[in-house]
Parts: sequence; structure tokens; C-alpha cells
Amino acid sequence: FQLRGWSKWAPVPERGTATFRGRVLDAAGRPLAGAEVLRIDPKGGGSDGEVLSFEFVTTVATTGPDGSFEATRQPVRPFRLAANWNRVLHRPRGLELHATVPVDPSEGGVLEGITLRVPADGAARGAVEGVVVDEAGRPLSGCQVGVGFLDAWTKADGRFRFESVPSGEVTVSVRKFAWGKWSRTEVLEAGGVLALRAVLAPESSGGNRLEGRVLDEEGSPVAGVRMWMGGTRDLSRDAVTAGDGSFSFEGLPDLGERTVSVSVMTSPDEPGFLPTTVHGVRVPTAGLEVRVERTARLRVTFRDAATGEPLPLFAYEIRREKVVDGERRLVPFHTGSVHREEGFIETAVPRCRLVFFVEAPDRTPVHAEVVVPSSGEGPFEVVFEL
Repeated sequence: FQLRGWSKWAPVPERGTATFRGRVLDAAGRPLAGAEVLRIDPKGGGSDGEVLSFEFVTTVATTGPDGSFEATRQPVRPFRLAANWNRVLHRPRGLELHATVPVDPSEGGVLEGITLRVPADGAARGAVEGVVVDEAGRPLSGCQVGVGFLDAWTKADGRFRFESVPSGEVTVSVRKFAWGKWSRTEVLEAGGVLALRAVLAPESSGGNRLEGRVLDEEGSPVAGVRMWMGGTRDLSRDAVTAGDGSFSFEGLPDLGERTVSVSVMTSPDEPGFLPTTVHGVRVPTAGLEVRVERTARLRVTFRDAATGEPLPLFAYEIRREKVVDGERRLVPFHTGSVHREEGFIETAVPRCRLVFFVEAPDRTPVHAEVVVPSSGEGPFEVVFEL
């Protein structure tokens, strides 16, 4: 291997010893479950009623069913606390400050009885759900659905759902790259469910087709994976592979000399296959072959070398073995910054040799190699001591 240096993409989480406990209430004094407790960096300035950039806002806890929260390992320095619920304080350029509470914790100190308030009626809420389809009634994935400042993305079944939406007049909008837009304003009753069906049409169409198959490293067909075709202006299509690994994009316009990209859209957090893209594909095309790489589940625990206790704060980068221009190299694969009491990560990785770079507060950075077995889905266990 040639180790070409570590580009630290993820910051090491800030270490702290302070603890905050309290509760979040709505405008009527009722406890709010699922509210976000926010730490406001004093560098951002601002006072109640002003909008502060999200750059200076950090989520430190989420309230339980009774509206209570506990934020541990917080920095020992002055800052402010605030709360948000269902993004009612989100604004286009940041967070609107409301009823912030200043705190100045001491080393190892515990501040209790903190009360944060959100200007919303927690009892007057309902749900918004629905499905997004094309003109033939087929579900559309990858659509961005918005309800006020709440948003979500449809998956393979085209469905979406928003819980705890403030009742009253709500506007639901749907958009997808290279497809038309859809919007509707309805009245959501308190405790009710607003069910919607959005129909989108592609911005361009024609009589051409692009067909192919998805195969793994051994040439076996891969069924049930989501495909995407695009990469050129005003063109985007979705498909799912059949049992024999085949897929088809139909109704495509004449692109002339322009080409498209075809991608296997998988999640890096789920075991199965790595995302793959084939570029420079012409339309029409038949017999396109897309090869994917199988993955396995890896669980990595980070511990204190002296005590064996989990490390709750760490940053890491994973590099993988890959042949590039005929040379075997380590190339970046995944990076992250973690604040988790259990001190572990679990993710899908390629079945090859990996190198981990790990850094934690007040500890010497380390790197170590891990060889992922070529068979079995895992999870395979790895422990690092720092």
C-alpha cells in the first residue's frame, strides 16, 4: 500500500464535563415530547426575536415523552440554551431565537431545573401523509416533500408522512429534479390526518428506451435494487431491478450526442451493495451491464486503553483498498464525527482491506488495518483502544 496522508474531513467533537437537565414546554405550559434542545454559540450573537445562522446552533438533546431532557458532556464555557419543535422556529436563513436561557457551567457541574419554551401549541397538531406517483400511477422515489419548514424524501414506495404538524392551513409541496412541481393548500384538523396523492410528469419524454442488467462481482443477477438515470438537463428516471437483475427506462427523448449516467442507488448504512454509477451511456441502449460490489456489516467499538470504558467522543476516517490506474492504493471511503455514549459505529463496508484513522480528545491519534471477510454479512466486531 501507499499511504498518501490523512485529510481530516470530520472535526473531533468538543469535550466537556457539564450536564444540563430540564424540560421543554409549549406556549400553554404543556410538556413537549420530541423537542430539540439547542446550544447557541455566543460567537453568533443575536438576541430573542432575531434570526441566527445554523452555523452557531448545535442540537444537544431530544426531550422524552414527559418533555424532560438531559444533555451530558457539555463544554465548560458560557453559552445559551433554546428549544425547537417540529422546526417551528426555522427560517430561510437560520433559527429564530426565542426565550433563550443563558448558562455558565462549571467543570463537572450539573445544572438542573432548566425550563425552555417553544411558541407553539403542542396539543393542536395532526399528521400529513400521502404518496407521489407518475402519470401511470407508479410510485416515485427521491421526491422532496415539504410542509412548511418540515421536509422529507420519498423512498421506493413513493410514500411520505409527517407527524405532529401544527393544525390549521398547511401547504404541501412536492418537487423532483427534471419533473414537474406539485403544490396544494389544505386545512389540517387537530388530531386529524390529511391524506394526499401527488401526480408528477417528467419535463421531457419521447419514444426511446435504455435497458440493462445489474450483476455482482461473480456475475449473479441483483434483484430489487433502485436505479436512477440522469446526468443531463431536464432528464431523470427511476426503476427497480427485476428478479433477473434487469431494468428498463422508457419514454426517453432523443438526446443527440448527449449521454446519461446510470446509477445503482443503495444506502451506505445498509448491508448489500455499494452505490455504483456508469457514465457516458447513450440513449437508446440495450444490454448495458452494471457491476456492483457486495458489502458486509461492520461494528467498531472505541474504548479507553486504560479502563476499557467506551469513548463517547471521536472522529474517524475509513480508507479502502482499491486499484487505481493499475496501482493498489488506499482511497477515502467514509468519514464521521461521533458523540455517542456507547462508543461505537456500525456501517456497511466493502469486503476488502480497510484502514481506520481515529482521533479522540486528549488522546494520541491512531490508525489500524481491518480485513473484512469475503463471505458472510456480519456484523463483524472490531475493537480499537485509544
